[in-house]
Amino acid sequence: MEPLPCPSVLASLIGLPPQLMLLLTLGGIFYLFRRDFRQKPNVTKAIWIPIVWLFIIASRPISAWFQILGLPVVMAGSVEEGSPVDAACFFTLNCAFFSILFPSGFLVGFPSYVL
Repeated sequence: MEPLPCPSVLASLIGLPPQLMLLLTLGGIFYLFRRDFRQKPNVTKAIWIPIVWLFIIASRPISAWFQILGLPVVMAGSVEEGSPVDAACFFTLNCAFFSILFPSGFLVGFPSYVL
């Protein structure tokens, strides 16, 4: 099975450098989010939690970003244990997730509906 073409192939087909293509894509996404928030201003800010989560999962772990930026990172004893920085980041995202879903009653109602 042949792998899917990478974004640099698409950029070369269009004739743009990959960095410019990335900036255009991110700019388009930002424009769409901004337009949507202007049309529906009562949208909750909680929508950013899954966006941040997706960004972290789709890119590098937080500890890798810290290393790239030259910040000191405490590493675990082994690879299986993971990084304490990444664990703290995901714990914070989980707390934000549960703080939004508990007051709405979703976490109480949904399991009873499924069962």
